[in-house]
Amino acid sequence: MGSCASCIGERLDAQDHAAAPIRCSAEKHATHSYEVSRVIEAARTLLPAGEISDFQRAWCTDETVDIFVRAREGNVLLAAEILAKALQWREEYKDIITGQKIPDWVTDLRVLARGYAGHPIIYTCAAVSPRQGASARDLIEQMAAVFEAAVGA
Repeated sequence: MGSCASCIGERLDAQDHAAAPIRCSAEKHATHSYEVSRVIEAARTLLPAGEISDFQRAWCTDETVDIFVRAREGNVLLAAEILAKALQWREEYKDIITGQKIPDWVTDLRVLARGYAGHPIIYTCAAVSPRQGASARDLIEQMAAVFEAAVGA
């Protein structure tokens, strides 16, 4: 049996806040994996060079791609369009996402903890505006670092 995101029906147990996955059949899991492959291939054709880098491909897990498929109600081409945009963005900010470049910290934005269900809790202080002279790029780079840390931790 598989446990892909498309095939998991999570229900939240109100008592202990634990997600209880419902596993899929091998046949349904194979069909879903094929759909994910189609979305990745369609996204590849939409990228400027028509290629997916190893860095981008590593991010295209079944679970990640399924988020895009569900967001576009199973429409492979629409899912591929938004996946391609996300892949382009990740490539543009690769040095920040991978930690090769440390962003210029321009405001108070950070990961505080994880909630009961395991979701990251990100804090920002509205009273602390971005540092004077900070560019939009500086703020985006800081946000990219914080959000990547949030989902990767």
